[in-house]
Amino acid sequence: MLSCRPRHVRSPNININRDPRWGRNQEVPSEDPLLNGEFGKLYTMGLQQGEDSRYTKVVVTLKHWDAYSLEDSDGFTRHNFDAKVSNFALMDTYWPAFRKAVMEGNAKGVMCSYNALNGRPTCTHPLLTKVLRDIWKFDGYVTSDTGAIEDIYAKHHYTANASAAVAAALRDGRCDMDSGAVYHDALLDAVNSGECSMDDVDRALYNTLKLRFELGLFDPIEDQPYWRINASSINTTYAQDLNMKITLESMILLQNHNNALPFKKGRKVAVIGPHINAQEALVGNYLGQLCPDDSFDCITSPLAAIEAINGMSNTVSAMGSGVLACTDASIQEAVNVAKDADYVVLLIGINDTIEAESNDRTSIDLPQCQHKLTAAIAHLNKTTAAVLINGGMLAIEQEKKQLPAIIEAGYPGFYGGAAIAKTIFGDNNHLGGKLPYTVYPADYIHKINMSDMEMTNSPGRSYRYYTGQPLWPFGFGLAYTTFSVQSPGPSASTFATGSNTSFSLPVHVVNTGKRTGDTVVQVYMAPVSLPHRSFSLKKQLIAFERVHLTPNQRLGVTIPLSADVFNMVDPVTGNVVSTPGSYRLVVSDGVAPTLRFSVSLHGDEVVVEKFPSV
Repeated sequence: MLSCRPRHVRSPNININRDPRWGRNQEVPSEDPLLNGEFGKLYTMGLQQGEDSRYTKVVVTLKHWDAYSLEDSDGFTRHNFDAKVSNFALMDTYWPAFRKAVMEGNAKGVMCSYNALNGRPTCTHPLLTKVLRDIWKFDGYVTSDTGAIEDIYAKHHYTANASAAVAAALRDGRCDMDSGAVYHDALLDAVNSGECSMDDVDRALYNTLKLRFELGLFDPIEDQPYWRINASSINTTYAQDLNMKITLESMILLQNHNNALPFKKGRKVAVIGPHINAQEALVGNYLGQLCPDDSFDCITSPLAAIEAINGMSNTVSAMGSGVLACTDASIQEAVNVAKDADYVVLLIGINDTIEAESNDRTSIDLPQCQHKLTAAIAHLNKTTAAVLINGGMLAIEQEKKQLPAIIEAGYPGFYGGAAIAKTIFGDNNHLGGKLPYTVYPADYIHKINMSDMEMTNSPGRSYRYYTGQPLWPFGFGLAYTTFSVQSPGPSASTFATGSNTSFSLPVHVVNTGKRTGDTVVQVYMAPVSLPHRSFSLKKQLIAFERVHLTPNQRLGVTIPLSADVFNMVDPVTGNVVSTPGSYRLVVSDGVAPTLRFSVSLHGDEVVVEKFPSV
C-alpha cells in the first residue's frame, strides 16, 4: 500500500499567458480568461473531489495571485517588480480564472505571488482578502510563494524588517502560511510588538487546520479511502490510454499545403533537428519521477517513435543543429542525410535553457541556427513537415513561407514522441487541437514592453485586444479532414440589460472529409455598436465544445448560454456593466467559415458588479 501524503499540491498555475516572452507560459493554459478558468475549475474538481464526499481528496493551490507574469525583464525580477495594473485589467483579465476555480470549482488554496501590485506586495494586499474571502466566499488557505514574505522587506522594501513583513502579510493580506522561514523566525516578535495580534495568528491557524480536518488527517486511517492506495491503481492501462489520447488531441496542425501530411509509411524519411532525440524536453518543467532511475530514459523520443512506425531501415537522421548552436558542417551533414529522402521531418524549437521559471525570453523567434537549418532543408524541395517543441509561441515567419506542413506539439509529455509519430503518419484520429494563444510576428516584442501589464495598450495583447495581423490566430488548428459548422441561430436575440436569461445556440457540425478527426466549436461575443460606450474588446470566447466525427457524420451540439455573457468591464472604473446596444454571437471552429448572429440589449446601463474598494 502507498501512503498518500501530504495530499496537497501547489498547482494549478492559472496565470494568464499575457506576453509571449514570459518564461512560464509552458505552465499556463492560455491567453484567454475563460479557458484558463475552465482549466482551473476542472483541475480543482478532479483533484479535490472523490468518491467519499466526507473528505477532500487533495487540496489544490491556485497560483499565482495577483497579476504575475514576469520573471526577469526590463530591469526587473519577479522579486522586486511592482505590477502597475488598472482596475479594468484586474477585473477583465487577471481575476476571472481565479473566480471560476474558486466559485465553481471550490478551490481550497491560493498562493500569493512575489511581485507587488500597484505599490503593495501581493501577500500584504487587502484585495487578497476583499476579493477572495469577502466577495467570492473563499474558505480555504492562502500561502505565499517560496520566499515571497522575505521579498516584502528585502526586495520591495515595503516594510523595514521581517516582523513588520509578517504583520503586514497576516493582518492585511491574511496570508495564512509562509513558504519560507520568516513566519517561523519573526512571528513572535510581530505579536509581542503589537504589529499583529493573536487573533491574526489564530485565524491563520484555523484556516490551515480546518483543511487538515477536511482531508481527514485526524481521523482513523482505516476509515479513509484516500489514505492508502493500492500500487496497482497507479499507472494503469486506462491511465496510460487516457494520457495517450489527451496527447494526440493536443497536436495542432498549423499548416498542410497540398495535403503534404500525412506521410506514407515505408518511404524513406529523414528526421532532422535538435529535438530528434528529445526526452526530457518533451515533458517540460515541474514533474514527478517518470523513469525508475530518475532519468528520462523510459521516454520514447520522436526519432525512436518514427522508427517504430516507419521502420529503422526506412528512417535516417541527423540533428544538424543544437537548440542554440550549429556549424556549417553540422547543417551540411543534415542536408546530406535528407537529400535522398522522400520525406523530411524537422523537429525544431526551444527548451528550458531559453524559457523557464526565472528566465523570460528576449526573442520569440526561432534561434538563428535553426533558421539556417530549416532554410537549407527547404532548399532541397522535399516534402517536409516541421514539428515545434516549445512552451511559449514561436514566430516562425520564415518556416511558414518555406515549409508545406507545420505541427505545433508544445511540450507534449510522456507520450509526446509517439503522438508526434502517429500524427505524421496519419494514425492520429483525434487530430484537431486549437491554438490556446495568438502567434504574433517576431517584431511584436519591440512594440510593447514586457513590464507593461495592461492588455489594451498598443498594439494590444491576446486575440481580444491585439490590433495587428498574427501569424496564426487564437483558436486556429487544422485536421486531416474538413468540417462544416452550421447553426440556425440563438433561441433568443433580444435581452434586457442586467438580465441573466438563459438561452441556447444549436450548432450542427458535419465531417465533410474522408478521415476521422476532431474540431472545436467556438462561440464568441463581440460588441458591434454601443451608443453610449467605447470598448476596445474585439471579441471574447464565451463557450466551446470539442467534437469527434467520422467521415460524413453529422452531430448536433446545443450550447447553453445566458444573457450575462454580454457583460463587459468598464475601462475607467473596472465595474462589470451590462450596456445597451448591438452585439454579435460569432461561431466558428477556427477554420470553417464563421457564422455571425445579431443580438441586442435594451434598457439603461446596469452596473452588475462594482470593483471592490479597499
